[in-house]
Amino acid sequence: MRDEDRGPAVRAIPARVVELSRERERIDRMIGDLLRWREVRDEVIATGGGQPSTQPAA
Repeated sequence: MRDEDRGPAVRAIPARVVELSRERERIDRMIGDLLRWREVRDEVIATGGGQPSTQPAA
């Protein structure tokens, strides 16, 4: 994925392109799932009278 000069490779073999495309789709699905879970948790928090936290968990 990197050339000799450590820059991005100019060309990728077709099998690698397919592999990377599938991995990107998997990551996109995971992000979507996480966003949906966050929405559900925000709804539960709001229903309980609290406010969703914008602070990262410790």
